[in-house]
Amino acid sequence: MKKIMVLIILPLMTNCLTFRKNELAKYPSPVSVTTPVAKKLTYKLDFTSDAIVNGNNDKHEPVFVDERKKQLDAVIEETGLLIPASDANGEYTIRYYIKEVSSANQGVAFLFGFTGGLIPMYIGTELNSELEVKNKAGKTLGKIERKESFSMWGQLLFIFVAPFQRPLGKIEDIYRDQMRSSFEEAIAKKYFGNYAVNPQPNE
Repeated sequence: MKKIMVLIILPLMTNCLTFRKNELAKYPSPVSVTTPVAKKLTYKLDFTSDAIVNGNNDKHEPVFVDERKKQLDAVIEETGLLIPASDANGEYTIRYYIKEVSSANQGVAFLFGFTGGLIPMYIGTELNSELEVKNKAGKTLGKIERKESFSMWGQLLFIFVAPFQRPLGKIEDIYRDQMRSSFEEAIAKKYFGNYAVNPQPNE
């Protein structure tokens, strides 16, 4: 399966159109902290993920895990409330879980990769996430779930239809938007304390 996925990914990096359902729009509007934070709170991050491809657990590669952790740290820093703990004793434990469920025809996927994208193909993905916040005593303060679906259509000639598309960049945006939506709701629900928040329009 991993060899087939490599054959898929290489042509998709340039010859693909990505479409998202924008299911995040149904969740509460983003918020920003309006009360100055004199002393930022500390956290430790517990990140896990699963990749399900055609019903089989294919596990994300270490590079994916590292990238998502960096992305999470950046999103958390944007809240203006939290900074990573210097040791294992953060004031909060943030557990973030991603389950990525994808489906594609393996025969078509092989032909797509083997022909460099001449044969068209489709990949459908449902991205589920769960954010859980715990205090220093280990008590769960709350959980927030998100779901977003997107599809990728690949074909060699798409490079002429949309030469400036960045399909992998669009998927990165979906991960980031899902993370931001989760943390903004966690702030609004006061999982990290009683901070004044200001609703912002969705981007």
